[in-house]
Amino acid sequence: MKHIGQIRSPHSRSPALLAALVVAGTIGCGRHDARRRAIEVGWREGARYVYTARLTSHAGLSGQSPFDVELTTGLELVPLREGARTEVAMTLVGPRLSVGKLVVPDRDPLAAALVRPLLFTLEGGKIVDERLPAGLPAPVVGIHRMLAAAFQLSTPGDQQKDGWTAREYDATGGYDAAYAWGAEPGVVTKRKVQYAEVLVAGNADAATRARVAAQIAASSGELRVKDRALAAINAADTVTSQVLLKTPVSVETKLAIDLKEIAAPRPDAPGRDALLAATVALPVTQAYGTGASNGMFDKARLDGRTFEQLAAALEAEARDQAASSQGDPARREAQLGERVGTFGAMVSLLRAQPAAIDKAIAKTRSGSTAAHGLMDALAAAGSDEAQAALVALMMDSKRGDDVRIAAADSLIRVQRPSKKVIDTLEALLTDPLLREHAVFGLGTASRRLREAGDAERSREISDRLVTLLRAAQKPQDQIRCLRGIANSAYAGALDAVRPLLASPDTSVRVASIEASWLMNDPAVDAFIAAPMAKDGEARVRRAAVDVAARRPPSAALEGALTTVALSDADAANRQHAVELLGRWLVQNGKLRAVLEKVAANDARAEIREAAKSALALQKA
Repeated sequence: MKHIGQIRSPHSRSPALLAALVVAGTIGCGRHDARRRAIEVGWREGARYVYTARLTSHAGLSGQSPFDVELTTGLELVPLREGARTEVAMTLVGPRLSVGKLVVPDRDPLAAALVRPLLFTLEGGKIVDERLPAGLPAPVVGIHRMLAAAFQLSTPGDQQKDGWTAREYDATGGYDAAYAWGAEPGVVTKRKVQYAEVLVAGNADAATRARVAAQIAASSGELRVKDRALAAINAADTVTSQVLLKTPVSVETKLAIDLKEIAAPRPDAPGRDALLAATVALPVTQAYGTGASNGMFDKARLDGRTFEQLAAALEAEARDQAASSQGDPARREAQLGERVGTFGAMVSLLRAQPAAIDKAIAKTRSGSTAAHGLMDALAAAGSDEAQAALVALMMDSKRGDDVRIAAADSLIRVQRPSKKVIDTLEALLTDPLLREHAVFGLGTASRRLREAGDAERSREISDRLVTLLRAAQKPQDQIRCLRGIANSAYAGALDAVRPLLASPDTSVRVASIEASWLMNDPAVDAFIAAPMAKDGEARVRRAAVDVAARRPPSAALEGALTTVALSDADAANRQHAVELLGRWLVQNGKLRAVLEKVAANDARAEIREAAKSALALQKA
């Protein structure tokens, strides 16, 4: 009997068919090997790779643009040692740096620091070590690290034919990079998928690191290799992070680097031993400096205007602010840039000329339309004299309540509150007008002190807030104390907060969850997981998802988010949970099953699409 459709053994294939399969496989492997060879970079020891570079950075606070940096420069790389670990010296030649609309003069310390060398070591195409001269300004180190990171081209593995990923580091932190072959030999595309860690300077605890967690809103890039040299690099990234409790900052960075020639070394160039002796090691996983700017950009922001001129400009801007919200977007952007430049110059002037502080207070007391801007500038200046002036204004009973409250609003945003400020806030805890500012400000001060290394004083302030919470009986008093604890990031308050999750008042339950926003304690995960999955109010569940978004993945959070993603009655909650699970998918592939179920079954098209996008991104 003849068997129709019978499956034949592989061993019964004809020799011709087997030969064809072997040839096809060989062609595929040969194509892969050819693409790999086309992107191999062979740094030649002693050669001088001469590039031009242009870097622009455009920062926006809640859609605004308070800080722009532009750098155009020559850039020279000299490999000091080649091989599996390639040591490279990078030096900027003739850099031109602009901060806002102002060019940093050549005599400025920033300009002088820019031309000092950075050494970095490449292994497998990734930077694994860095060395730099001691005492460089932190902004310069950030620029150097950003430029050096652009030269990373991680090599693909033997089995990674269509694309590959790698963990790399730049000035922001450690990120996962996704590579793909370009349209022609020697070209690869590169994008940042997510930041796994952010480098935070100073005595920052895990809560602070979580607060500034960076999210990649957009990323694209291309690297071109020609004759075993990186010939062109283009990258564009938009990164968002939180610098305040609820305030997002978006930074758009663009970088273009082009190879001009490969030349002989400069005759007067220092040798490897001299460069090693003149530099100190900085691990790529470590932030640089203390986190304090110390007014580094003050000279660049000062533009020659006197206090009177700057105050007049602030007054005019305050009058025109409502009108600027209408009309052409380009005009609005220009007006915003002018306001930011004026405000920055005023802050720098108040630091550089303490006598201007008295003028600012006098102008505020006179009822100037720039009063709020001047008080904010005093807080941003942050000197002891500026803080004392704000305290005096806040405590001046001859001033109207609106002026005193505005002074308190500015004062509690001071980056490093003085002892006088803290003592004053403690004295105001029972003040009917300013007790809310006192509680919020003490919470922030506690966190700042902890970040600065004064753990004992920080704990004393936080425990004072816990005592106030335990004594509070009315919902509004409980909420006020919970907000202060949220600002403090004090994990020791969790036991006092926990009972309020059972409050009959929805707003108290929300505030209880948000009190754990910055706490560095694994117990927070279980604390928010239960209300996330079970509370009857959508607002409460949403607050728990919001807090989870600031924390690293854990089994407790993944379980609660799965419940929300699959069954929460509130569509916004489901979508937020799906997006968060999508971010965590890279670290836990088991979440794919949850997202696949959402993609197939959710009633809302936008939520199904969010799940599909997360799955596609992880696959890429």
